[in-house]
Amino acid sequence: MDRTDWFLAVIAYLLTIMTTDLIGGNQPMIVSAPLLILLYGLPVYLIAVLFVEHLFIPWAGARGGKIEAQ
Repeated sequence: MDRTDWFLAVIAYLLTIMTTDLIGGNQPMIVSAPLLILLYGLPVYLIAVLFVEHLFIPWAGARGGKIEAQ
């Protein structure tokens, strides 16, 4: 994951916060569900990617695995 991915993730996160703030507390569930998934799912995804890229990929490469970092 390079800097561009992190930059786009920050933009998506901030847009989600801004949209949630602008809509207020009276939005229907069809609008709030995707926003909440983005708001809480994006940090979990980024942490999972960091975990996999820095722990599993170098370990698999050292043991002769076929996983390669891009």
